[in-house]
Amino acid sequence: MPSVYSGFNQIAFNMGAALTDGTPIGDGSKLVLDPQVRLAIAQATDRQVLADKVYGGFARPGTTIIPPLYTNLHLEPENQVAFDLDAANATLDAAGYTMGDDGVRTSADGERMSLRLFGRQESSESQKVVEYVKDWLSQIGIEVKVKIVSEDTLYEKVGNGDFDMFEWGWVVEPDPDYQLSTFTCDQRSTDDDGTIFAGLSDSFYCDAEYDKLYQEQKLETDQGKRADIVKAMQQMLFDSNAYVVTVYYDNPTAYRSDRWTNFTPQPNPDGVLLFQYGTWSYQSLEPVSADSGGSTSSSGGVNPALIVVGVLAAVGLVLGGVMIGRRRTSDDDVE
Repeated sequence: MPSVYSGFNQIAFNMGAALTDGTPIGDGSKLVLDPQVRLAIAQATDRQVLADKVYGGFARPGTTIIPPLYTNLHLEPENQVAFDLDAANATLDAAGYTMGDDGVRTSADGERMSLRLFGRQESSESQKVVEYVKDWLSQIGIEVKVKIVSEDTLYEKVGNGDFDMFEWGWVVEPDPDYQLSTFTCDQRSTDDDGTIFAGLSDSFYCDAEYDKLYQEQKLETDQGKRADIVKAMQQMLFDSNAYVVTVYYDNPTAYRSDRWTNFTPQPNPDGVLLFQYGTWSYQSLEPVSADSGGSTSSSGGVNPALIVVGVLAAVGLVLGGVMIGRRRTSDDDVE
């Protein structure tokens, strides 16, 4: 079954890498500081093609950072950015980036539009996405230099601000606070005796109004009012194009229906069967008994008590990987 999941992937931009005190760090291109450049890149990214071709249809085009699985919190913006290479070229023309004879634009001060884009060596999907993006951006006059690195290396590069763009993703908790916090000014990098440590922010987005709304949503006890604040924050991020959210991906699940039954999706009816927030499936699933026509029974070779212990141990590993390390780490998340 598809197993609609609470994850999204994105192309992230270096919006001005800095420490929490505002000290600039890194070597990010000033070109991506221009919101019109980020808008043009968003216009030149065909999310439907990525969902169909890279994810085999087990994904949907993305928009904002709270997935639609969370129906009360997700914002679907009215000002959608559609894939349109002509519009992307027009955006860059209007912003003063002129096309060169070699098909690469230059800025008003003569800087060539050449950007680095990092993909992840652990993810075949990531490697395909960055190649698609490279091709699309070449059609609007932006040269893209793709580099595939390990996730550990990318984490370090991002924390130090040594990037222009990269592809990665997140798994989003049912409560939006954690995901929203990753864009606050206090989550930029820190310096400890000359060593820079990454915070949760990987775009270095920093906006005083956003931080104000973040504190308001933490304190708001009315769920409807809180949802309104959360949606306003999503709109701010969407308008800024700190991320181009590429897809919301599924977590397809296969299991032996002749051996297991009573999985509980989260949420019903099409949600994920495993890798949940909580232990719903693990509390309800059962081995199929011989009486019900299955091949497994408590009197046979499988001990249900051992199954439960093994499953709960797996839950602990899953929770450790998803709830503590919320950054999506590999293709394993969708297999």
